[in-house]
Amino acid sequence: NRPSINLHLVVDEGGLSHFRRVLPNIPNVCIRYYDFHKVCEGEVQAILDEFGFKQSAHYSGKAGYCRLALSKHIEAERFIAIETDQLLLQDVSSLFSDFDAVVRSSGAAIVAPEMYMPWFNGRPGVGGGEYK
Repeated sequence: NRPSINLHLVVDEGGLSHFRRVLPNIPNVCIRYYDFHKVCEGEVQAILDEFGFKQSAHYSGKAGYCRLALSKHIEAERFIAIETDQLLLQDVSSLFSDFDAVVRSSGAAIVAPEMYMPWFNGRPGVGGGEYK
């Protein structure tokens, strides 16, 4: 019986222990865990170095960039990376249809996070912060 949801979690040792305890066998959900240090730290640094980027000053550190390296580890034709603190108000599977429509109309699509640039004096528009 194929699971309805495949949940891929990138965790450190503490997270692995916690989620295995609080997310016991959930019907129709397949949970796979990935080691944060293996998936994120080295690979993210390699991506930053390759493109000449500096790590953002954002509190999340390399974890904020981790989704850039996920495709090398998740065995799926395609996937949607969603932060665990997001509230979803409808089925996200429609995002695949939207993405497919963009690719059909333009031949390509690039999806990127809001920004991965250092924040100086706070976030732009919040507390007077500006990009420099």
